[in-house]
Amino acid sequence: MKTSLSRRRQVGIAVARKDLLIEWNSRILVNQVAPFAAIVMVMFAFALDNDGILQRVAPGLVWLATLFSMLIVIQRTFAVENADGALDALRVAGVDPAALFFGKSCALMVQLFLLECLLVATAVVLYGVEMSLVGLGEAFVTVVVATIGLSFVGTLYGGLAAGARGRETLLPLLLLPVIWKFLPESLTFIVQQNRQAEARKIVRRLAPTVTVKEDTTFELHQVDVPESANVVSLFKRGRAVNTLLFWVAFFTCL
Repeated sequence: MKTSLSRRRQVGIAVARKDLLIEWNSRILVNQVAPFAAIVMVMFAFALDNDGILQRVAPGLVWLATLFSMLIVIQRTFAVENADGALDALRVAGVDPAALFFGKSCALMVQLFLLECLLVATAVVLYGVEMSLVGLGEAFVTVVVATIGLSFVGTLYGGLAAGARGRETLLPLLLLPVIWKFLPESLTFIVQQNRQAEARKIVRRLAPTVTVKEDTTFELHQVDVPESANVVSLFKRGRAVNTLLFWVAFFTCL
């Protein structure tokens, strides 16, 4: 039993090292995925165009950009395997499927973690998000736990879609509904739906030092959004960097 587990661990580490070396040599994460994720974050900034809203929904935007970028990483990982028949060769060689799954999940885990760190830094710079030391620790734990779950689910469905026709469109159809099922609803959405009991439970869990009584109710702060704006407003209120990045992205056909 111990020999079997040790063998699986060795095979899993070898598979993970192989995938990471392929990524290190190809630089797909740096040259394609990271710029794409940054452009998505800039697009979110233009779509919302309000500092208060951006700071409030920044965590959700980070995870949306992560999901979109993760699809590219997964497709790239299995495309390399299918291009030269590496997966078939591993099956013929008798490689344990569990070890193969574990190794590819670990490699995806490392890539997603680096990408999420980049996206969090982008949110801090572009959206003006302020994070305390406690908040940074909570964000780190959340990122680690979520990365583990996304890596396992992404590897599972990426492998299922790898050998199918139209796998580029099949993977999102398989993966996103499963992830959506387990995504928690935001506190803002719960308050909008007037589900006060659930909101009180969430606040007690997130902020144990805050006194929340049974009759406490929560309301959303309404933000006045201007109906129209001119070109000059694109460079006001800290939007100059976003505007320039957006223009550069389009001019360079990113």
